[in-house]
Amino acid sequence: MTVENCKVSGFAVGIETHSTGGAFTGNTVTGNVDGFYLKAAQSTSFSGNTATGNTNAGFLLYRADGNSLSGNTANSNGFGFYAQNGSGANAFTSNSADSNTNYGFYDPTYHRLGDVYHTDECSKNILGGSDPSGLCAPIT
Repeated sequence: MTVENCKVSGFAVGIETHSTGGAFTGNTVTGNVDGFYLKAAQSTSFSGNTATGNTNAGFLLYRADGNSLSGNTANSNGFGFYAQNGSGANAFTSNSADSNTNYGFYDPTYHRLGDVYHTDECSKNILGGSDPSGLCAPIT
């Protein structure tokens, strides 16, 4: 499945996937509860997407494994990127999380399940850049 250049606003979830494989590119989700929801998604690519003004999370991963998130932007959400409940082996590269009310990057199982963060940036997030610390670098 490929989803490109969609704009979604005003729903409980902007874009949700349970798929294995596929690509989500150039989509914008605004003003939802969750922007992008990867629920048990595997081996799926998210690149060049934007999540703004979603009350819970811009990008929410729930039991999602082996996904690639690169060049995405999460601004002014509850959490920017939130990997929860058993999500692991996901690759986060060159994503940006700014001005979120919680953390830019939040991954409570990071040390156990092997998510990888590389050249991700964050700034002006109310609770801090990331938890655990070190998942992103401040934007200068």
